[in-house]
Amino acid sequence: MGLKDNAENSSKPSVSKDNEDTRRDFLTKLIIGVGVAISYGLFAAEGLLFLLPRRKKPPTIKIYAGRLNQYKEGSVQTYYDLEGNEIMIKRDDSGLKAFSTVCPHLGCRVHWQADKNEFFCPCHRGVFDSDGVAIAGPPAAAGQKLREISIEVDNTSQIVYIEVKEPKRTNI
Repeated sequence: MGLKDNAENSSKPSVSKDNEDTRRDFLTKLIIGVGVAISYGLFAAEGLLFLLPRRKKPPTIKIYAGRLNQYKEGSVQTYYDLEGNEIMIKRDDSGLKAFSTVCPHLGCRVHWQADKNEFFCPCHRGVFDSDGVAIAGPPAAAGQKLREISIEVDNTSQIVYIEVKEPKRTNI
């Protein structure tokens, strides 16, 4: 029987146990490596988000700016937000638009010229069209425009609201 057992063993292809362990070790190392790479990637992303937090939009509130019938087409009215900043509200055939009166070039105050249908900044003769886009002067050369302020009209009551930055509270 000893010869027969040897003959049977020699006819079968022998698979070395070392070769099988090598494949198993390779797959194990590959899976562990992929898992570690994913873990470090997620850790790095979370760390980056921690170091560079999202910019939060400052809290805003809506304030009353009159009724829609107060605004004549082609006119501009000035309102003040709760911090005393001027806001110009203009009505034309497309509706209402609100703009900050601060020139984006140097921070001077712009004003509405009804006869020319434009906003004018006296500091460097900056001119803005009725949509707040600079058309002359240094603001035009820099491609600037007036900051637009969110405005809303309640269709039921016809009340106009402008969205402004919530004022900082002071403890007295």
